[in-house]
Amino acid sequence: MPKKNSNKPNRGDSYEGSGHSDNPGSVENGRGEGHSSSPGDSRVNEKVSKAGNEKRSDENVEERAGFLVRAADAVLKTPLSLLEEIGNTVMMFGSAARWFVRRPFRWRQYLRAMEMVGVDSLGIVTLVGVFVGAAFSLQTVSAFRLFQAEALVGSTVAIALCRELAPVLAGVMLTARAGSAMATELGSMRITEQIDALHTMSVNPIQYLVCPRILASLVMLPLLTLVFAFV
Repeated sequence: MPKKNSNKPNRGDSYEGSGHSDNPGSVENGRGEGHSSSPGDSRVNEKVSKAGNEKRSDENVEERAGFLVRAADAVLKTPLSLLEEIGNTVMMFGSAARWFVRRPFRWRQYLRAMEMVGVDSLGIVTLVGVFVGAAFSLQTVSAFRLFQAEALVGSTVAIALCRELAPVLAGVMLTARAGSAMATELGSMRITEQIDALHTMSVNPIQYLVCPRILASLVMLPLLTLVFAFV
């Protein structure tokens, strides 16, 4: 009788064809792939992140402080500059008041300043006074005619000119003409270093330049007001 072929698998072949590996190093490598970082590395990362957060917070604080400083400068710039100008003006007048009573008295400078402030401004003050008085009288007559009070025009115009219009308009004319001339003259003297030359010659610029102009303005303004009112 023929023998039956038994196709039983060989035990050795089955172990060879499987994916099982007896190498212990492969197991250790597999365990080492998922291994986390050490505690020292985590502490370093925490310190770095903490330092970055502190730096960003400091930058935010500095930015806010800078914004507040800029806002305060923008708000207080005009009042502070105004106070500075007022303080400089007061100091200049105080220095001029001290030098008014100290020698030497340069009377020639005072006379020149009075001529520049008063005599040279006489023409423009007279011209403005004539036209202002004429226009004011004409408008007053037109208004008083409605009430049949034309007889009061002269006294009304005289009182208005003497009390209100003459001082104001004379001061405006004096400031416009003489004030601008003084500013131009002193500015050109500063640019050409003439004021520095006065310091070199031991001459105080306040006494030599400022005091005569202040006194001339104080003396000539009431006189110009009288001319404006009478014209």
